[in-house]
Amino acid sequence: YGSNFSDPSGLSEALKIVGANCLAISQVLYFISGFAVLFYFFKVYQIGRPNRIGLSILGVFFYQILVWVGIVDVWFDFRAPGKPKSVRSNQDENDSFFDI
Repeated sequence: YGSNFSDPSGLSEALKIVGANCLAISQVLYFISGFAVLFYFFKVYQIGRPNRIGLSILGVFFYQILVWVGIVDVWFDFRAPGKPKSVRSNQDENDSFFDI
């Protein structure tokens, strides 16, 4: 196995290029997601406009941190809406969706 294996077609180089392109695209997508989380926290904590601008510029400089925030947002979903309150306050916990 593999001792005399050579790659005349350049398949390994092509796969490296495809992998690098996929990595770059995913980093851009996670960066955008990280920026969305940043702006969500701006809204939640009512950060003023000058501070938003400054923190956004810092976010661009610390690109990799926002990429990781975007990845963690996929796992923890920081921006998920809260649970809706029950319409009936005296509802039994064992009630099923199908009970009328």
